[in-house]
Amino acid sequence: MAKDNTGNMKLEQDTTFKFGCNKGAGCFTECCGDVIIFLSPYDIVRIKNRLGMPSYEFLEKYTILPIHKEMRFPIRILKMNDDAKKRCPFVTDDGCNIYDERPWPCRMYPVTEDADPSGATDKIYALLREDRCKGHDSANCQAYTLGQWLDNQGLREYEEFNALYAKVTDNSYFDAGGVLNEQKMHMFHTAIYDIDRFRMFVFETKFLKMYEVDEARQEKMKADDMELLRFGFDWLRFSLFGEDTVKPREEAVREFKQGADAAQEAKEKAGLPDDRGWHKKE
Repeated sequence: MAKDNTGNMKLEQDTTFKFGCNKGAGCFTECCGDVIIFLSPYDIVRIKNRLGMPSYEFLEKYTILPIHKEMRFPIRILKMNDDAKKRCPFVTDDGCNIYDERPWPCRMYPVTEDADPSGATDKIYALLREDRCKGHDSANCQAYTLGQWLDNQGLREYEEFNALYAKVTDNSYFDAGGVLNEQKMHMFHTAIYDIDRFRMFVFETKFLKMYEVDEARQEKMKADDMELLRFGFDWLRFSLFGEDTVKPREEAVREFKQGADAAQEAKEKAGLPDDRGWHKKE
């Protein structure tokens, strides 16, 4: 049987494996503590809506924002309870109380997904075995192919937003040594993690006077978090990397250039270097 680079069994779409997570397995919810669970923007929208709370309250109460000097972009991690087992705040003795909106890593387990080191677009999947997990040998195991597992766990719904996230986090800007300053880190975080605050930014400031967004999309963005999240990814790719995913209004570009020219003239008189540009594009 083929193995991945960690020794786990590789899975193809038609590879069959057996697994069952239930109270009869003898380890029920043991995997729900003392573990790092990264939350994607899509996870955050689904969970905060399930809990009926705005994104900024959810982020404050249930997540951690780790900060270190080598971090390329902001990430959010689920905050575990401050108890001996460091259990997930949504887990009870009867299981997960947000099961239908559980995060992507919880849905995937015990399947892992990694990028192909060769650079191919296909993902590499493997079956993870841990000593604490008895689900592989449970009496209630079911047989799945990889494709059936992805369908059964509701993972297909994540594909669109995981791909949009990857277009930002795996952007060639970072490979070329690009670094986000504090302001851009804040933009990144607000646009795709703090979606309710981003909505306020879009609709309660001069934002729509600066960018062309058709009225039909504006109406969707007002009511639909997912449409607003799609726009957030588009806006980040434009604002951070200069991609043509959002179009600035001509008057906004003109005002920017006029301000940049005035600033540059002042810099030249002071003997400072030239760093002007509308995201380095004409």
